[in-house]
Amino acid sequence: QNERIAAGQYHSLIVSRTGQLRVFGWNEFYQCGTDTDANIYSPQINLTLADRYVTRIKCGFNHNVAITANNEYYLWGHNRYHQCMVYDADQKYVHVPTKWHYRNEIGPRRKIIDIYPGWCETRVVTIN
Repeated sequence: QNERIAAGQYHSLIVSRTGQLRVFGWNEFYQCGTDTDANIYSPQINLTLADRYVTRIKCGFNHNVAITANNEYYLWGHNRYHQCMVYDADQKYVHVPTKWHYRNEIGPRRKIIDIYPGWCETRVVTIN
């Protein structure tokens, strides 16, 4: 049974009631997070997050965010403008969900309220 569904440009994410992430759709920019750019025609389990309990998912145009029960943030997909929070100039795509170590960027005292992947950016809302 599905609990949450999110859609990007031509790809979708589904989280089951048990926190299992499934992905499918166009995958040219690795937006399905399966370490291949082959399109996925029916929902399949994302193996990178198979042992995590995913509580929230959000899709940008060609990148995504998954948030776990432990408040871990994973981003993947198109990264040309560093929208997956990976700042390596040579890494245009993040092939699999990659944990964002946000404390290094927002500081130890700030709390994330929400995160919004967009077209070529990711917005993070924080408070002190």
